[in-house]
Amino acid sequence: MRIQFSKFALSAILGFALTFTFSCSGGGDEDNDSVGGSSFPDLPKQAYLDGRSEYKGNGDITLRIYGDDSYESKPAGKIQNGQVSLNLPNIENKYLLNWVKNSLCRMENNAGYECNILYPENLTGFTTKGLSVTISNKSCTLVPVLTKSGDYYSNSKVWLDYFSQSGKITGTSCYSGGSSGSSSSGGDIVTSFDCDAYDNYDYNFSKGWNIRYGYPVNANSEDRNITADLSKTGSKLQWWIECE
Repeated sequence: MRIQFSKFALSAILGFALTFTFSCSGGGDEDNDSVGGSSFPDLPKQAYLDGRSEYKGNGDITLRIYGDDSYESKPAGKIQNGQVSLNLPNIENKYLLNWVKNSLCRMENNAGYECNILYPENLTGFTTKGLSVTISNKSCTLVPVLTKSGDYYSNSKVWLDYFSQSGKITGTSCYSGGSSGSSSSGGDIVTSFDCDAYDNYDYNFSKGWNIRYGYPVNANSEDRNITADLSKTGSKLQWWIECE
């Protein structure tokens, strides 16, 4: 999915918690059209709805896979009696982008934009921050979140990443800020970028599906550390269901 960057302020997500177990698809390439495998650990599985109440029902989970001009939905698991079980699909190569260029360093041509990332050569990938789920004929979103004491961990973020190869990403990338344009003496528009907050990467990942965690460097900072190690965040991973 190609992501457009704009200045934004973080807002706490209010709602509910959902813990889960991943049952992810592995396997090799089929006709070289996709890559498989997962590095998900075993996790709790009770689903919560509307903040505190345990969800007792069922639901079908799907993954929306976006390309340049279209998207497709693929089955990605189920909720049965409130228990979440994921079976994430392989992603076809046509949906895998130059992940760092399109996700982390998408504004690097702007003057002042900072993206100092080291990553494996030819790395491609796909990222999502949530899955679609149908509950009682309602379209909802299943979102992984970090929580402390049952509440949203302020300034944290969780992503589901799918990669074409294993490796490690290190370095620093700006994730919040704004750009502005001005005219030079020659009449050209010069774009400058002011960064408000940074992500500090120390992220080991496997071929196939991975979970990426972003958590605040400290209580007074907008900067985040990025890792695949949940224990470093000092928080718990849960799923929240958001319905319109």
